[in-house]
Amino acid sequence: MLSTLLSPRDMAEIARVAMETPALHFEIIYGVSRNSRSWWDTTRAEALGYVPKDSADEYAAEVLAKDPPEEADALALRLQGGVFASAEFTGDPAALAALAKKNARE
Repeated sequence: MLSTLLSPRDMAEIARVAMETPALHFEIIYGVSRNSRSWWDTTRAEALGYVPKDSADEYAAEVLAKDPPEEADALALRLQGGVFASAEFTGDPAALAALAKKNARE
């Protein structure tokens, strides 16, 4: 939830932006609220004028208190797919973090 939240208000905003953008015939965009843990790049949605108002970060303390992540799943928290993506990972988690930072700058 902390990575993927799309609030009803932000969903309405992204739908409005898509319908009101002149000459928009087709576009693939990710609609997600302003979540610091998000996996997805919202650059295309923002280029169309989408500005998310809500964030899962407001609920992070409550969510994590109810269901704290296991230390072994720290990598799963950063990967789309969670434990399914990290279960057989044998690489260096620090290298993934460096790659993510590099990609974010490009």
